[in-house]
Amino acid sequence: MSTNGRGSRVPPRRTRSRSYWNSSSHGRPSALRHDSDNESCSMNTSSTYYSDGGMPVSQHQRLGPLRSHLSANSYKTEGKSPGNGSSGGRGNGNGKNGVGVGRFSPHGIGAERSALKASRRHTSLRVKASPFKVTLRQSLKVTSSSSIPSLPHHSPPQTPQKRISFSFFGASLSSAGDDKSEGSDVSELSIPTVWGGRGVRFPFWFPVMALLAVFGVIVGNHAMEHKSEERIIAEQMKLAKYQLRRQEERNPPKATVAYVLPVFSCFAEDANDPYDDDTFHNAALMLKASIHRQSYKTPLSGSAYDYSMVAIFHPSAVKCGEGGQDRTGILRDLGYIVQIREEPVRLNDIKGDYLRSNAPMDNPDGTKELIRLHAYKLTDYSVVTLVDFTTLVLQPPDDMFNLIVDGGNNAPEYMSNPSIFIQDDSAKPTLPARVDIVYTRDYTTVTPTQFTTGLNLSFLPLRPSEDVFDELVSIYRRGDYSANKGWSNEGYGPFQGSMLTKGLLTYYYNGVHSNSHVELNRCTYANKADAPRLRIDDGSIQCRNKNEEDESCTDCRSVAFDDIVVADLSECNVPWTCQRNTVTLCESFTSVWFELRKEVEEAILSERPNRSLSYCSGEGGDYVPLLIPMQMKS
Repeated sequence: MSTNGRGSRVPPRRTRSRSYWNSSSHGRPSALRHDSDNESCSMNTSSTYYSDGGMPVSQHQRLGPLRSHLSANSYKTEGKSPGNGSSGGRGNGNGKNGVGVGRFSPHGIGAERSALKASRRHTSLRVKASPFKVTLRQSLKVTSSSSIPSLPHHSPPQTPQKRISFSFFGASLSSAGDDKSEGSDVSELSIPTVWGGRGVRFPFWFPVMALLAVFGVIVGNHAMEHKSEERIIAEQMKLAKYQLRRQEERNPPKATVAYVLPVFSCFAEDANDPYDDDTFHNAALMLKASIHRQSYKTPLSGSAYDYSMVAIFHPSAVKCGEGGQDRTGILRDLGYIVQIREEPVRLNDIKGDYLRSNAPMDNPDGTKELIRLHAYKLTDYSVVTLVDFTTLVLQPPDDMFNLIVDGGNNAPEYMSNPSIFIQDDSAKPTLPARVDIVYTRDYTTVTPTQFTTGLNLSFLPLRPSEDVFDELVSIYRRGDYSANKGWSNEGYGPFQGSMLTKGLLTYYYNGVHSNSHVELNRCTYANKADAPRLRIDDGSIQCRNKNEEDESCTDCRSVAFDDIVVADLSECNVPWTCQRNTVTLCESFTSVWFELRKEVEEAILSERPNRSLSYCSGEGGDYVPLLIPMQMKS
């Protein structure tokens, strides 16, 4: 692994001019491709993706509201949408058996459908008409292409213009639009020295009139095309204004959620962390874009919750390396609220000897990562959600927020379904009336000898409280942690992260205050695409979840993509590493990330920077063939 001059980790680059990777899981082409000539990553955005069962997942299923927002415009009152009735679904609608998934109605007003059809014929015009792009652009301080770091891309080859030719008894005229390539003129006029043929003469003004006639045809066609484009633009703007007007006229947001991104390290050794300022900027922008897409600010998401992005920096992580940028400024330009905070408990202040001696070894950054606890002090918000750079929001997580805002008593019936509401030893059979935290468990920390687990910090909604913050700091400063039994010698540890925020919150909400937490299905609300089994010391196979039998291990990799609300890419190769993913679901996550990146570029930049989607090696370069072989095997 090389460094970039500032001591930052840079992933290895491949020396082959171009490589195409095939998925080993099913023998199908992977969507991710790396082109070392231009050091760029790209996605085959038209590919069909598969679940582990081998069933095709459609474009609409993969993206949900990401690609159907223009046609999905019919809602019930108060922003509710009918569900499709699939089991274990979510949303505000009433599907079969009272279960809805919050899908959009396929029916819309005629004007919007006609505008959509027109926009498909003119994709270059469509990019300005999406309310997601308009509102995202408004939420950023970056408004011009000059403020955006250059992103690797390929330019498309120039499309040859049609040549119009006319011939009048030996007089010919040809017009070639904008064709100004070498050796060709815009227009050519060839007139013989003798007018007419076989002694027949024409008036001297004949070629002039012919020229004027052809000029009139060209100007007329251009005017018609220009009028057609103006009409399409007008329809698109009318649609965008209508959708934004609907946003203004609908009910105000139910609450505002603060998404908190802790930044406590300078390009850590974790392979999935950003490795320089550019990837730091891109990852932070894409995190915000995925949240913005599924929030109140995008009307067609159907979400009732607005959002704010908050970044909490440790002082040591503000500027990284000699010549590094002030990273707080990078995030401020992206619309983040930035705070700089020290860790709430110094290492020397911990009274417990074991915790004081071993906590720094539980994470490369030691107790710096305790700055996450400062999220509890954001009491201006009804809900605070911890996230990180591997978080990808695929659907509105309103169900999780509703539990905190409304309480368990007012939750829809389907939220009590055992397939969604996970009941552990400390949980009651019903949802608690007051919910202070909604979490999923992280089973990737399980080892053959230790089956204890903690909360997943990649997406963790909680209720902010100064009192809870003070209590957590007091517990940590006391340091009652043992090597074999973890916190208070009650079995909350050891596991990776158990001596830091992950273990502290696991102990607090399961041991100290066990009546205000809700654990949800990790495959739906924080899918890591992780392996469900491991081989233990005696050679046998065991579920990572010790409460499950081997035959019924929950495999989140086989869950339908359309049922996933939040993805956690920490077990996948994140997009900015340009590394191959062998898990099909990880490929789908990566595909959505790159699709969203393309939309973000279209929303912010004045021109699409990569119109060929990297299927051309450069302007005037080589065409990249399909990965599909010419002779398909039967």
